[in-house]
Amino acid sequence: MKKTLALLLVVTMGLGYAVQAQAGFKIGPRIGLNVNKLNPDGKLWDGSNNCGFTLGVQAEYMTPLSLGVDLSLMYTYMDYKLEGDISGNEYKPNLAKNFIEIPLNIKYKIGIPVVKKIFSPYIFTGPSVALKLGKDKGYDMGSINAKTNTKTAQWVWNVGVGLEFINHLQIGASYGFGMNNIVKDFEVAGVNLQAGEVKAKTGYWTVTAAWLF
Repeated sequence: MKKTLALLLVVTMGLGYAVQAQAGFKIGPRIGLNVNKLNPDGKLWDGSNNCGFTLGVQAEYMTPLSLGVDLSLMYTYMDYKLEGDISGNEYKPNLAKNFIEIPLNIKYKIGIPVVKKIFSPYIFTGPSVALKLGKDKGYDMGSINAKTNTKTAQWVWNVGVGLEFINHLQIGASYGFGMNNIVKDFEVAGVNLQAGEVKAKTGYWTVTAAWLF
């Protein structure tokens, strides 16, 4: 019995050491571009595609099973533009464009034996929250008093693919599906809108490059 317990202890310690030795933690800078668009619910607004950028730091932890997670802290600029018409008046709200974005992804790397030291494809998915920096800048509609506020936290769900080169350089592309209505309140003189009637969700493509040490 003692020998069996000793053997199990040795095996357990050996497995633990193997996992620790093979599991990997990496961290490094990450930069990229995004093409973002607000998707309004209804005919009041029209959204158009606009380019922005993102930069920050990414951390990654992978297990020996090629499954892991990555977490990033990014400054993101999103050039949102909306256009609409209210009672014959042109309407172009100037929304907040600066965010701190925090994506958290589950990642799976597909190791191809012959070439995995040169490059490895990977897939990833997970939530991301963009926290608004500053306030919406407003707009001018002449004699009509109008106001649009967006929410501080804007949530998306990312789905993406990428390639890792020489175990350090990761180039990935993803799409973020908007999960929450970002419009907090909407006020226009002479136009009666019930709470929650004006809705818009974010959606954007992002291409990034990260160098992890």
